[in-house]
Amino acid sequence: MQRLLAAAGFPNGIALNVTYPTRPPYTNTMFEVIQSSLADAGIRVTLQPVEQQVWLTRFLNANYDLSVTDQA
Repeated sequence: MQRLLAAAGFPNGIALNVTYPTRPPYTNTMFEVIQSSLADAGIRVTLQPVEQQVWLTRFLNANYDLSVTDQA
C-alpha cells in the first residue's frame, strides 16, 4: 500500500479524518482498530467522534474526509 501511495504522489502517506456519530453501534474501540490497521499502510487517521446532529450536518454538507453511517 505504501508503494501505491508513493506512486500516487503521496510518498509520506496521507492523513484523513474519520467522522462518526457517538451512538451505538459505533465505538471508539472499533475505530481505533481501523486506525491502527490503516497506519500500517501509511494512512494516518484522526478519529472525530461527534454528536449525531453535528455528524448529520457535516454528512449532508459533505464536510468530511471519511464518514460512517448505518444507513443502507
